[in-house]
Amino acid sequence: MFPLSSSFRLLPLLGLLGGLAACQPDSAAQHTAAPATSQVVPEATRTSVMQHHDALMGRMDALTTERQRLQRQLPTLDSASAVGRGRARTIRRRVLALQQADAAMMEWMHRYREPDTTRLSAHQYQDFWADQAGQLTRLEQQMRAALDSAHQLR
Repeated sequence: MFPLSSSFRLLPLLGLLGGLAACQPDSAAQHTAAPATSQVVPEATRTSVMQHHDALMGRMDALTTERQRLQRQLPTLDSASAVGRGRARTIRRRVLALQQADAAMMEWMHRYREPDTTRLSAHQYQDFWADQAGQLTRLEQQMRAALDSAHQLR
């Protein structure tokens, strides 16, 4: 191989290369470290989404109340008349819409998980909250439509 004296001459060069490598930023560490939640999305955004959820939860009782009110009407209808049968079909459709709105909210709550901020980029974290806000808006529209259509049968 190399004589011992040439190996000693390489030591300073190896030390210099090692020192230069130590000065370089660790790019893998920079890309994997997630910023703190407060840096990624303002707390107000998360709070807004959760307040939207809480407001929808407050309407869950209305879904149940309206469903029960409509279901109580079914036995009182004259099933022999076309008017009674038509009204029963309408009530059943409205009850189904109320049940579907309730089930959709329960499904959202079942699937919801706070994101792991250590595994998401700032953009992914913002996308998560935007997606949650969109889902809750669609749920609100579904609930409102079901409740409005049930109220029309008062």
